[in-house]
Amino acid sequence: MQLPDDSRQLMAMEAATLRSLQLAEAALSQIKQQIGSLRSSLARLECEKFWMKFKLRYVQWASAIRKWLTLPEWMRLLLWTSGGITLAVGLAITVGSAAAIVGLILGCMVALMSAFPSDAALLSLRERITDRLPRLLESRRQLLTELARKKEQLSLAQRQLQTVRGTLEEIRRSRLRRLAVLASADWRSLRGERFEQFLIHVLNELGYRTYHTGKSGDQGVDIICERQGYKIAVQVKGYANSVGNDAVQEAYSGKAFYQCDGCAVITNNVFTSGARELAEKVGCVLIDQTTLPDLIFEKIDLIELSRTIQPRSQGAA
Repeated sequence: MQLPDDSRQLMAMEAATLRSLQLAEAALSQIKQQIGSLRSSLARLECEKFWMKFKLRYVQWASAIRKWLTLPEWMRLLLWTSGGITLAVGLAITVGSAAAIVGLILGCMVALMSAFPSDAALLSLRERITDRLPRLLESRRQLLTELARKKEQLSLAQRQLQTVRGTLEEIRRSRLRRLAVLASADWRSLRGERFEQFLIHVLNELGYRTYHTGKSGDQGVDIICERQGYKIAVQVKGYANSVGNDAVQEAYSGKAFYQCDGCAVITNNVFTSGARELAEKVGCVLIDQTTLPDLIFEKIDLIELSRTIQPRSQGAA
């Protein structure tokens, strides 16, 4: 897959792919829920089919038994019950108690089938089964067809999800390689405008729109960076020595001049305690040589930091 060279296009592609991944995961989850619902419905139909066939078999056996004797129901019940008892006694005498119990159970079952339910109820039950069973089998067939279709959709959705995940991983690996190149550069030795150009490259790679103010009349701000409508005034210090509170004052003043939402000072060295104290008071983000790699690898975010740092005293600069 050909990936764009432009960092903002690559980030936009990553965001679009991530949205596609979320949609694919949602679609996969929905299909799984539908398959679960179909399986539950199929299980209920299978249970109903089992009992329907059991009742049909009962009707068939009971009808066959009743054809042998054209007697009233109570007489058939009495006849088959007494016959079962007689059979049980005979088996108990000749074979044993186990056979007698089996014979008694069979006799009682035949007696039950010969009388219960009534002939009219048995006929009605047969009609209901004859009417319901074909429709039940057709519903089962439709469910099986729909289940097979959903399983095909599930397989397709899983392949699509795997493809989107692969694309997202490739994009992220590409971005990580590009950020690793920046992080491994000798940025600690850069001074002045060379460090400013390096940071512009970093910020562009992180998806910011940047404006380099230049040296003359910059009002204490070297870079204006913007993302998602949030603007930050950045004072850049490529220094061999530690950075004092003057840089924080310049960044804070430049924030008001350029009407930015936040301000930051970024250095490839360290800050003095005075600079850190003033930055805490005015709400200025400080990035030094220990946290710059975290900025490059997106472990920290200028916008999130700027939003979370609240100035303790307005006008402290």
